[in-house]
Amino acid sequence: MLNIEGKSAEAKIGKLLILVSVMLGLFVIIILGAIILLIRPTGALTGFGVMMMIPFWILISIFVLKILGIILGIVALYYTEKTNFPSQVSLL
Repeated sequence: MLNIEGKSAEAKIGKLLILVSVMLGLFVIIILGAIILLIRPTGALTGFGVMMMIPFWILISIFVLKILGIILGIVALYYTEKTNFPSQVSLL
């Protein structure tokens, strides 16, 4: 996954940034999953004397979008390993 020898500095930085975003995304998915599991039975999250009402559908939609972003990041990492790109793309 981190085979970055022989690539330009920009490609190395881009690949590392994609990898970091995928790892942070997985961390956020775990946190969102925990919040969803806490909120689902009661409908609210309480702490420090404050009650938060977050609509369940908002959490689910954020969770789904985050999963789609992780999938896109993994696909981007896959295509950074490809070495046989077409040299020129014809638009006409």
